Amino acid sequence: MTRNLFKILPLFLLLLSCENQNEKTQVADSSHTISADESKNSTSSKKYDIHNSSKLELVNLGVTIDDFKSMYSQFDIINEPLYEYGIDSEDSGYTVVKGDKKILFVWTMQGSNLITGIEVLSDDFTMKDGVQVGMSVEDFKKLYPSLKVYIDQLDYDSELIMVEGLNYHPIIKTSDSTRIALYENPQSSSYSTDIIRPHKKIDVIIIRK
Repeated sequence: MTRNLFKILPLFLLLLSCENQNEKTQVADSSHTISADESKNSTSSKKYDIHNSSKLELVNLGVTIDDFKSMYSQFDIINEPLYEYGIDSEDSGYTVVKGDKKILFVWTMQGSNLITGIEVLSDDFTMKDGVQVGMSVEDFKKLYPSLKVYIDQLDYDSELIMVEGLNYHPIIKTSDSTRIALYENPQSSSYSTDIIRPHKKIDVIIIRK
């Protein structure tokens, strides 16, 4: 009988070892599943949420005014004339006010309900390339070395930066004595690439069709 016990014992130990290994595998798989779920939750938490993100989602051109108002329903929205924003028109647009700060202005063409122009007024928004209000001209030029600067012909207290292929234009509030660029003829509509005040910061970002 003792001899038979010695024959059976190794087989029993082998079966026990396999069972333990299987339990470890199941525990590892369970742990892996939890890890995957945690990863999924972590990824979904990175999705934009206007209530806990430090930056706000920027409305797009072509959005209806009703959708625009719904998008920023947690803020005050007031009507203001376009000419206050350097636009040659007696019509009014819509300004989003966060606390006591104006952060966004949009407008439509007369008779239309679709947004045709956007002015970003604060650093609550960031463009896809990282550009935002408050960025220096020097840092913007690092991104777009081929920029061209114009004096705004409708608002001589502003300079407009243009980059070929870019769908928005930074604006810097300046005067004849504080221009960011040096112009051969400041009274003409010609552009300059000679930046003389790179420390000046972007005041507004304008998006138009």
